[in-house]
Amino acid sequence: MKTEDNYVAPEMPKPDNKVRAIFFMNLFCLSAAIVTTVFKILATEDPPVSNLDFAVTRSATGLFFLSIMACVKQVKPWEKVPRKHYVKMFLRAAIGTWGFVLVNYVITLIPLVLYSTVV
Repeated sequence: MKTEDNYVAPEMPKPDNKVRAIFFMNLFCLSAAIVTTVFKILATEDPPVSNLDFAVTRSATGLFFLSIMACVKQVKPWEKVPRKHYVKMFLRAAIGTWGFVLVNYVITLIPLVLYSTVV
């Protein structure tokens, strides 16, 4: 900001986001542990919940909370992302969902692999 004497006021330093970053990293770790625990509990039920059902429910829950955040911030993501990236974004979401399904399916096969390598 300039004044009549050609004095330039120093700019205020930008706020530090370290505390917020640490808080949200811990929140993510806690959420990931809860999701894994819920999956293990659901896998032991009779009949067990399929990996696909769990992955779709997980994705729908994430979409629900992201939609709330977008409404609060009044952001329209479809206007922020250029049209040329739509296919990439869809493929990334689809591969991420199937990756989650496959990881949880592979976890259920670990005892079978250990048994077949030992015996």
